Amino acid sequence: MRRLLFAGIVAVILIPGLWLVAVPKDSIRNLIENSLEGSQLQVEVKDLEKGLFYSVSSKSIILKKSDNALVSIGNAMGRVNPFSLFLIRLTLSFRGEIGDGSLEGSMDLLRGGPQVHMTLNNSHMEGIPLFASVGLTGTGILSGEFKSKGRLGDLKFAIRDARFEDWSFSGIPIPLAMFNSGKGVLSINESGNIHVGSFSLEGEGIYARIKGDIRGEGLDLTMELMPDYAFQDRVGFLSKIEHYETSPGYYVLPIRGKVPWGEKDLKPVL
Repeated sequence: MRRLLFAGIVAVILIPGLWLVAVPKDSIRNLIENSLEGSQLQVEVKDLEKGLFYSVSSKSIILKKSDNALVSIGNAMGRVNPFSLFLIRLTLSFRGEIGDGSLEGSMDLLRGGPQVHMTLNNSHMEGIPLFASVGLTGTGILSGEFKSKGRLGDLKFAIRDARFEDWSFSGIPIPLAMFNSGKGVLSINESGNIHVGSFSLEGEGIYARIKGDIRGEGLDLTMELMPDYAFQDRVGFLSKIEHYETSPGYYVLPIRGKVPWGEKDLKPVL
């Protein structure tokens, strides 16, 4: 059996034309779409096509939660490394477009569960529904790196030239419009829940840090808000949250509630 499998692998590698015949594109699509099976996330691949020299392309690859789009990769192009088949692996390198920016990465679909490594450059956050799903709306330029193995994942990102919109969570105003940049570190556990290790925000004379967890549809986060002597509160926002001031110049705001992914029970501050 092993000799037969090895002979098949060698044939696909040494005779590139067999790639177009012997490897069904439905099998490749199913491998990608089932890569997050068992988690709370789903992957949808649209219009997958195979090309010469072990290449594949897709009109879009969409990451979803509860059937709501979180991230969409457009004009995705990839190439399978045929020599990885000798190790009973299927390594796919790819690139695409996301939020008018670029995405590059690699994916190992067979060995030890799916493994993914992606880098994101100069994408517009307003083109990525994930942020609006958790209440972070507005504009900004996003870059970052994502790594995952099986159902575990880690994300590091930075946002520049940001113009966020203020929101309220369970009636508590969150002054996001005061900030123009941010960076964060998130992790995803086997259940698909998100741990916000740190999400720091900076504005003119003001700094904030958000940390906590997003479990399913539930928010359990805390925002620490720290204005300094240079901060000018032109709209009198701090007076609205003065009862959250735990020490001079230090505010702790609870961010609690339910977030139906892709919907809006979060209300903008008018």
